[in-house]
Amino acid sequence: KGGEKGGKLQGIMIGRAAYKMPWHTLADADRAIFGEQENPCTSRRQLLTEYAKQCDEQLSTYVNMGKGQKLKHVIRRMVKPLLGLFYCEPGATKWRRQMDQTLMKGDPKLPSEVIFKCMEHVPSELLDA
Repeated sequence: KGGEKGGKLQGIMIGRAAYKMPWHTLADADRAIFGEQENPCTSRRQLLTEYAKQCDEQLSTYVNMGKGQKLKHVIRRMVKPLLGLFYCEPGATKWRRQMDQTLMKGDPKLPSEVIFKCMEHVPSELLDA
């Protein structure tokens, strides 16, 4: 809100932190940085459910733009930002491993299939915290 000299904050760089550990970096951003009363997303379960829905809705657009790319590769690009969502949390390895196995060995038709299958391997207390 104010810089060293009392000026307004122009911007910050959070790229690597936001990519590697998005929940820890951005979960409270709307309230802490932008002054909102509350954050629009209250849990990782809510975040994943809404993200899965959005990805499913956008899938046909990306497949048509993909110029011959396999559906599995488009889905992989859509779910890859979620890999660090449980960084340093119990179940993080299972989350990443399940995502990789589902994409490599499975034949998902929608991003939500991958996301919801992986959510089964994360403790509820993490998803709902």
